[in-house]
Amino acid sequence: MLRNKNNNYRINALGSLIFFTTMTSTNFDRNGLDAAGIHWMQYLSMTSMSLLIFIVALDKAVPSFHHFILFSMGQAGIICNGFAR
Repeated sequence: MLRNKNNNYRINALGSLIFFTTMTSTNFDRNGLDAAGIHWMQYLSMTSMSLLIFIVALDKAVPSFHHFILFSMGQAGIICNGFAR
């Protein structure tokens, strides 16, 4: 893999150029805001909602994942209908 000196792109093994940016310093102030005026809890909320959307889509698309989720919820006591015995 080749990188430039600023490390903002990389060439993978297939020869494709991949651009990426890194989050180096957040610099939240005492009120929890960054330079763009976004609160740290908004970042957490956006990340958790994105993960929830992904998990719901995966649950609907892959039947084995759906059964795994039901089994896990039954083992945790969230679903109490005897499914996970």
